[in-house]
Amino acid sequence: MTRSKRLAPLIKLAREGEIRAARAMAEARRQLEDQQRRLSDLKAYHRDYQKRIGTAGRNGINAGDLNRYKTFLTRLDGVIALQAQQVERMAAHYAAMRTLWTEARARYRSLETAAERYRREELRADDRREQQQSDDHTPSRPTAAHD
Repeated sequence: MTRSKRLAPLIKLAREGEIRAARAMAEARRQLEDQQRRLSDLKAYHRDYQKRIGTAGRNGINAGDLNRYKTFLTRLDGVIALQAQQVERMAAHYAAMRTLWTEARARYRSLETAAERYRREELRADDRREQQQSDDHTPSRPTAAHD
């Protein structure tokens, strides 16, 4: 069996590994985008709620309602901080999955490159062998002897 053919199972495994890594990276990216969207929604809700407090304050608001608004905003700030941490974790996870995919892709490509190099070497060896066989079957011409 030729060297290029011996690499075929390794190339197949490397390709499958790259595909799995690409899927894991895509899932991590989807999760990151979901978490980013949630954070954006929470921040938008926070802004809207602050506007409502401002409007209520201009229209007159009793102290109890104002305290409830402020308490809610404090809780919302805490939720936003937790969500921001979740986004950071998901960004780190996505970066790790991207690194794994990059490494898997590099392994696959290096095996493909090696197999291609072996195939070229094998073709050159076959060509030389055929040329040698052709030369061996061709009658050689006697050279004229010089007196």
